Amino acid sequence: MAFFRPWRIVVQPAAWVVFAVGFAGAARAGTLSVEPIKIALTPDTPNSFLTVSNDSDAPMRVQVTMFEWGHDADGKMLLAPTKDIIYFPPLFALKVGEKRRVRLGSATTFGEKEKTYRLFVEELPAVAKKEEKTIGVKVLMRLGIPIFLPPAKPNSSVQVGAAALRGGKLAFEVRNAGNVHVVLGDVEVEAFDAKGTKLVAHKWNGWYLLAAMVRRFENEVPADVCPLVTSVKIRAETGPGKFIESAVTVSGGCAP
Repeated sequence: MAFFRPWRIVVQPAAWVVFAVGFAGAARAGTLSVEPIKIALTPDTPNSFLTVSNDSDAPMRVQVTMFEWGHDADGKMLLAPTKDIIYFPPLFALKVGEKRRVRLGSATTFGEKEKTYRLFVEELPAVAKKEEKTIGVKVLMRLGIPIFLPPAKPNSSVQVGAAALRGGKLAFEVRNAGNVHVVLGDVEVEAFDAKGTKLVAHKWNGWYLLAAMVRRFENEVPADVCPLVTSVKIRAETGPGKFIESAVTVSGGCAP
């Protein structure tokens, strides 16, 4: 049975920041800060809280929303409304320098595969008084905090495959065959000719690769060297000091 419900991509008009690496500490975006920047709920600790701070020189209104979180093969974030995580309060005001705790807890079961969510903390526009005139544009911040419900028996397994040369482009996939997320570091591909001479190299910045999901990577090969490519080497960082590599033979596929 598929875990995720039908997705809808949520496009946000406000400036927003999504924190991809879950180190301990506080996350700041302009005048709004939150702590911690990643939350894991377990059957033993199904409840937690998030501290939201107003670091600006003016009062602010804040809204909190929750979504089930996934991504497509191109890495685009996919979000869907959910009631799996209960949180309170959803809307509040902060004085200058004030902090407020947002309490949250799991309202769903813990499965064999990690469940993933995004909690968004958004600064709302100030309520303007009739006599006030607005000058300039204020950028409103939106922070995305990952929330994880890990399985009882976590298993991490990342695979590289499906490498091919098609339509003048090198394509391959990085697959998470485990039941918990990984944070990819740099993902690199190199193309070689029959003599082992490097012809093309490209690097992508990594991001979250959620459980049982795939990331697809693709890079265009210059037309003058494409017919010379006979093999590729793929290298992906799967954690601090941890890498997976794959070297495969490819041919053809240069015609658009």
